[in-house]
Amino acid sequence: MDASLTAQRAQQRIYELMTDTVRGLPAGIALSKTPDSPVLGKDTNLYPLTIPCWEGNTQTEGPHYLSVGYWIIGVPPGATRDYFDRIKRVWQDRNWKPVNSTQWVLAVKTEDGYGLQLQDADKGDGSLSLTGMSPCIPQSALEPIDPDPAEIKAG
Repeated sequence: MDASLTAQRAQQRIYELMTDTVRGLPAGIALSKTPDSPVLGKDTNLYPLTIPCWEGNTQTEGPHYLSVGYWIIGVPPGATRDYFDRIKRVWQDRNWKPVNSTQWVLAVKTEDGYGLQLQDADKGDGSLSLTGMSPCIPQSALEPIDPDPAEIKAG
């Protein structure tokens, strides 16, 4: 664990990686807390989630990682799978290492220990989501945490 990592620095790095992903896609694609699809719910987490870096319930304090989630918006109708594959290529071009892959989920790890996960909710158009995760952050550096932007665009 990087003892100097703060929540705000981790947030900014997650947003950078997400923006970099969107930049590798055609114009008009963005990330939003509100999905294009009416059958999917708005992401009501206005702040990153802080998740313990340990398992079990015997520990109450310690390092946490941040998890930030968005819906991918602007994907043309009928192109969900194509954009899943496009994002996979963007990540391959950046040499981000795959750590998990199924038909509906692709997760990668960056060289600096951040994670990105692409998921197809299999609900038709507008069902792609992107989650970014930080490395573990010392508990003493978890605050302050800024609210997530409502949207992330390439520009």
